Amino acid sequence: MGKLEATPEEVKKSRFSPALIRSLRKNLGISQKELAILAGVTVGAAHLWEKGKFEPKDEKKAVMVALRKLGRRDVRKLLEEKVTNQGD
Repeated sequence: MGKLEATPEEVKKSRFSPALIRSLRKNLGISQKELAILAGVTVGAAHLWEKGKFEPKDEKKAVMVALRKLGRRDVRKLLEEKVTNQGD
């Protein structure tokens, strides 16, 4: 599947409130830990995004824009790839 990417225009147009980040994660059926793995951040950062204490940088917003385009099955495949590649 590869890398999660979005165009700069998509990122600029996107809005990510804490509630939207949590809703995206829940709709995809993933944990904060799994969101963190996909976004390349710590679990603490993902938690802070959802609490509204910290706003994701554009690079991480691009990941979430890309995640919005995927279904649960695709996200599971991506997670498997990332976990497998971490062992390399």
